[in-house]
Amino acid sequence: MRSSTSTRLRGAGALAAAAAVVLPLAGCMPNHEPPARNIADTVVAPAPGAMGVQPGVETVPEVTQSPGGAQPSEAGPPSVAAPPSPANGEALEMIGRALPELTGIAIAPVGRAAEVTVLGELQTGVAWSTSKVPLAIAALRANPGATTQVRAAITQSDNEAAEALWEGLGGGESAASAVTDVLRQARDETTTVPATRLREGFTVFGQTQWDAANQARFAANLPCLADSSAVLGEMGSIVPEQRWGLGRIDGASFKGGWGPADTHAGYLARQFGILPTPSGDVAVAVLADAPDLGAAEKKLDAIAQTLTEQLGNLPGGTCPPAA
Repeated sequence: MRSSTSTRLRGAGALAAAAAVVLPLAGCMPNHEPPARNIADTVVAPAPGAMGVQPGVETVPEVTQSPGGAQPSEAGPPSVAAPPSPANGEALEMIGRALPELTGIAIAPVGRAAEVTVLGELQTGVAWSTSKVPLAIAALRANPGATTQVRAAITQSDNEAAEALWEGLGGGESAASAVTDVLRQARDETTTVPATRLREGFTVFGQTQWDAANQARFAANLPCLADSSAVLGEMGSIVPEQRWGLGRIDGASFKGGWGPADTHAGYLARQFGILPTPSGDVAVAVLADAPDLGAAEKKLDAIAQTLTEQLGNLPGGTCPPAA
C-alpha cells in the first residue's frame, strides 16, 4: 500500500508553514513551428471545449495526510523526506507570495520525487510541447539514430520532427504506450498519453493532461533515468527565441509548451525543467494563463525572477546511486 503526504498551499497563511509536500504519483501540435518565435503550438483555429484550464481546481488525487514525512513509494526505492530547513520554508513562502494570478508551480528535489511542493491556483492543463520530452526519450530507445529529429523537437519545438518521432513509435496505441512507459519509469503513475487525436488540428501527444505536481515529479526523476542524458542535453540548448521563463535562469535545462485555452480567449504557457542549486538540482514545473502568449511569457519571466532570487534556499537533490 502506498502512503504519502500532501499539502495544498493556498495563500500566505498556509505558505508560512510550507514544507516538503508529498503528493501521489500521477501527463505538440501539428506541423513545423517557426524557430524564430514558435508563436503557438498550432496552425489552425482552435476548437472550443477540449482543453479546459480550470484555475483553482484541485486535480491531484486525494491522499491521506501524515505528519511523519514521505513514505516509501511503490514505484522505486524508499525516499524519506527530511524536514525542510527554515531557509527552504522561507524560500517557498516567498515564491508563493510572488506568484502572479492564474499561475501555478510545483517544486521537487531531484532524486526525491516523493517531495513535491505545490503553490498557486493553476495546477493543470494540457501538456502542449512539454510532452515532447518523454516522447523523445521513448523515440531514442526505439531508434538511437533519431538524434536529428530529437534535437529539432526539443531545441526548436519542431512539430514535424516530433510527429515523425511519434510515427516512428508506430503511432496510436503503440506510441502512446511507449511514451506513457517513460512517465511511469520516472514515477509519474497516473498521467496517460492519449492514443487518438482528442482535438482536431493538434498533435495527439500534445493534448496529454499533465498536472504540475506530476510534471515536477517526472522532472525530479528524469536525470535518474539511465538513457535520459541525450534529451537532457538538448533541453540545455533551447533556441534563444524560446528562452523565456525558466530559460532565463543560468544553467537551466527545460522545455516549454504553449497554446490557446479553449474555455476562454486566452493562452496557456507552461514549462518544466531542472535548475542547479548549492545543495543539488531542483525540478520545477510552472504554468501561466493569460490573454495572449506574450502576457503568459511575462508571468513566467516573473516567476523565474523569483526563483532566481530564492534558488540558493530551494531544496536540491541528486539521483541515488545505481543499484
